[in-house]
Amino acid sequence: MPAATSAISHSRAPPAWRHVAWLPRSLRAQFALALSVLSLLMLAGGLAAAHALRTASHATQQLTQERFVRMQDAQDMVERTLLIEREAERLLSTDSLPAVHLSYAALVDQTAVLDRVVAELAVAKEDVGVLELYQASQLFRNTANVVAQLRENLLQTEQAFARLPADLGGDPASAPTVDSQSKTLLLYRLQNAASTAAVESIRTEFARASPVLPVRPGTDQRDPFALRLALINQRVALGRFHGQLSNQAEEMVAAARTRAEFFDGDYRAAVQQLVEASRREARWVLILLAISLVFAWLVAGVFLGQHVLGRLRLVSRHLQQRGTAGTPLGVLVRGRDEIGDMARAVDRFLADRAQLELRTAELFLTKEHLVEQGRVLEMIAGGAPLPDILDRLTRSIESQLEGIKGSILLLDPDGLHLHNGAGPNLPAAYMDAIEGVRIGPSVGSCGTAAYRAEAVITTDIQTDPLWAEYRELAASHGLRSCWSAPILSQEGAVLGTFAMYSGAVRAQSPGEQKLVELATRIAGIAIERRRSEERIRHMAHHDELTGLPNRLLLNDRMAQALAQADRSGCPMALLFLDLDGFKFINDSFGHAAGDAVLVAVAGRMSDAIGAGDIVARLGGDEFVMVLTGLERAADAARVAQRILAALAPPVQFESRSLHIGASIGISVYPENGTNSEILLKHADLALYCAKQQGRNGYRYYTDDMGQQARQHTELRSALVGALPGRQFELHYQPQVDLRTGRINSMEALIRWRHPDLGMVSPARFIPLAEETGLIVPIGEWVLRTACAQLKAWHQEGHAGLPVAVNLSAHQFRGHDVAQLVARILRECDLPARFLELELTESALMLDTGTVLKSLLALKGMGTRLALDDFGTGYSSLSHLNGFPIDVIKIDKSFTLEVTRSKSTAAITRAIIVMAKALGMKTVAEGVETEDQLRFMAAHQCDSMQGYYYSRPLSVADMGALLAENRRIPLDLIGPDAAVDEESAQAI
Repeated sequence: MPAATSAISHSRAPPAWRHVAWLPRSLRAQFALALSVLSLLMLAGGLAAAHALRTASHATQQLTQERFVRMQDAQDMVERTLLIEREAERLLSTDSLPAVHLSYAALVDQTAVLDRVVAELAVAKEDVGVLELYQASQLFRNTANVVAQLRENLLQTEQAFARLPADLGGDPASAPTVDSQSKTLLLYRLQNAASTAAVESIRTEFARASPVLPVRPGTDQRDPFALRLALINQRVALGRFHGQLSNQAEEMVAAARTRAEFFDGDYRAAVQQLVEASRREARWVLILLAISLVFAWLVAGVFLGQHVLGRLRLVSRHLQQRGTAGTPLGVLVRGRDEIGDMARAVDRFLADRAQLELRTAELFLTKEHLVEQGRVLEMIAGGAPLPDILDRLTRSIESQLEGIKGSILLLDPDGLHLHNGAGPNLPAAYMDAIEGVRIGPSVGSCGTAAYRAEAVITTDIQTDPLWAEYRELAASHGLRSCWSAPILSQEGAVLGTFAMYSGAVRAQSPGEQKLVELATRIAGIAIERRRSEERIRHMAHHDELTGLPNRLLLNDRMAQALAQADRSGCPMALLFLDLDGFKFINDSFGHAAGDAVLVAVAGRMSDAIGAGDIVARLGGDEFVMVLTGLERAADAARVAQRILAALAPPVQFESRSLHIGASIGISVYPENGTNSEILLKHADLALYCAKQQGRNGYRYYTDDMGQQARQHTELRSALVGALPGRQFELHYQPQVDLRTGRINSMEALIRWRHPDLGMVSPARFIPLAEETGLIVPIGEWVLRTACAQLKAWHQEGHAGLPVAVNLSAHQFRGHDVAQLVARILRECDLPARFLELELTESALMLDTGTVLKSLLALKGMGTRLALDDFGTGYSSLSHLNGFPIDVIKIDKSFTLEVTRSKSTAAITRAIIVMAKALGMKTVAEGVETEDQLRFMAAHQCDSMQGYYYSRPLSVADMGALLAENRRIPLDLIGPDAAVDEESAQAI
């Protein structure tokens, strides 16, 4: 029975216990307990390992998705605030309405992007600093809105105020008085008033002069004093918000950097917590495994012997070496039991741990890259030198890659050549060889990338056709592959290239591509910021159109030139140049033509002066040259002659040849002044005298020029009171019909009889009247007086006699000449066919469309139109063909030479023949001799005018001449008249 019972018990034992049935009965329970405990320990270790893996994986994912993204958003936030700061500076510095609108729109867009980034950060993490940055952004946007509105209102107010002096000039037809002149001076003083007290003082003076503003109909009706006060208040408000906006931009940048540093610290803390958690989990796993190993050693020592302990020792040694032995633990510890499973679990744990450490290292490198990127952006914001910024950026990219060398090339302003910007680890010989390389469709990777404005990837330099000309150069320095991308501005213009070189033949990885994109973006920000700063500095000291030094830089250079002249003892000359006829070109062909002339003149003058001399533009068509190192003062004349010769060739503009001259005034240091202000003043006086002498010449300053300037000023003041003082009078010069010998018309000529100066020549006061604008009311007076006098002569029995009146080109600018003539003809009850209006070619070329419209209106009402001084201006046949001209008046310069010059005689005959072919009459001006009369009559000129028949006569003398009815003998002008033999031989 006992044997049978034992057999039954043995047969019912579980299969797992059958292989230990040989153990004594007293050890089976202990072995089962030990095996159970060992199994639990191993299970706990496996669970702990699995938990550690899950925890590490979850933490890694959370770190990547949350904190890493937040850190990148924080860096983006810093970039946005820097861009906002730059746009704020542009908004504060611009002086045009379109630029204000563009800058403000850019600010709104960048602020919106910043608000979106801040909102994302606020949602991801509740942080008071982020909310404060959002509030700062909103405050900045409000302030920017106020500044933009203030800038816009200020510019509009300035434009409106600038128009007021012209609008407040009163009725052009009214006679200027001394009282109106003082009011005009008060209005012009108002333009320079800089305080409320000054404006109120001028208002009080103006109110005493006249309680009513002389506002022209159809112009701005606003109170100029209120407008000036508004302008002062707007400037004060803008100045207050100017600093506020700059401070808010700086505070917003500082807050963004603080938040970026905070998120960077948060990221570091998270990484540290992840590492610590991994270590704790690893320690617990190691503790459990150690306990399992100890217990297993005991079990092995008691039950399994050295076989189990040896396997566990392998596991322990593998854990100590962290899997660096190379052979997996599952291979070393064979078996399908618990120890084998544990070995494979340890393998998985060590593999996961290695992967976690690799990921942690990558995150650390990413963090270091972001920190380095932040330092580069700080250098940009801090105004560090551009070479230092580009060098730091290149080194930061190189530090993240193995076996890579970077370079940055900058495209020069002409957009044709690349220059070295940075290449710290490339061979110096290679950098010198590619310095100044011209971009093109097959100029390596960088030259081609700049030419195409797109990235160029070269995996093997030795086989790529783009490197055909530079293959040996690259090979000599061990360069086998190159990846280049263009650096673009915000507008998409190419600024340069960023390239990576490798000594191996390989393609660019996605990570390297992202680094290149990041580097080009940061480099573009640095280059644009530096170019903007350089552009602002250049604009502050140079003329925007010509690029020449402006008045500010001229003052500085003149101070240096004066100091140099004192040291060397050599004279220094200052040339003040003003273009002759520039206003005519501007008015006739538009400001684009005027700008083209100014640019061409600036270039020619720069080429004509010496290397150490200075040429600057003061404004308009005024230029100043400072000549240093002269041996004597007379050397300045040679420079002036060289400049006049350089300006003689015409300027080509849109298939037109624009002729330009210049007048130059010269003052010499120290003879004509000891400082720049006096030298400029004296050179200006010399310039005025040069213009008075006929233009296109030069004059040295002399002491008597000051007296001439004072006389000019006195004459100008006297001219203002001439019309209201009834100092003008009209003389009339008859025109004689060369067929009948009798008077067939007359020309009205203005004379000025000043009570102190006597009879003032029209050659002196007519240019002055045109310069001051008084020619418009004077011309109206001449027209009205001539028509009234002609009506009186008609009533005295000289019916059918017409009169010719000159019109100035200034009367066509902004004035309805046709309406004025029609009104005066109605007032005088004079038919339009008795009025002939004379105008010069300069009037025809002002604004072809407007002038033609006025001439057609005059022609339509019945007046006759004459082209005066023909042959001395442009003498364009298109004027004769395109304008309704009735009479051509041959200039007296032709009449004077017609009997002495074959060419002049031929030209005169051609003018007469051409006029007859076009159905026009001809009048010869300045006929003073019998030979001139015979020539004109012989070649069928219709009429003559000149001293041969009569000088200009007063009203009384002209009336007497009309009553006398004197005629030229027919034998001088009849069909049988001929030029005498001597004149014929000369002709």
